[in-house]
Amino acid sequence: MRTKEPIDLSPGILISRLREYITKYKLRQIDIANILGVSPGTLSRYLNNQRYPSRELAKKINQMINELKEIDKLLKEKNKK
Repeated sequence: MRTKEPIDLSPGILISRLREYITKYKLRQIDIANILGVSPGTLSRYLNNQRYPSRELAKKINQMINELKEIDKLLKEKNKK
């Protein structure tokens, strides 16, 4: 189930949110890079604000963030029980 949220394609905000989820859930950058279809080095440059994603890639990152938010929400609900 995908959350319908307004897409904020500001590269800085998207990358900041992605970085938060990578840290929070100890996600491997290589796995995120593979899902997004970029090299680990390219993802690293995005995460270190050395480069910004294209608009198309920003859409993929936004979709991934929305899915991570949904997982986060489900985990929080599960932990309340």
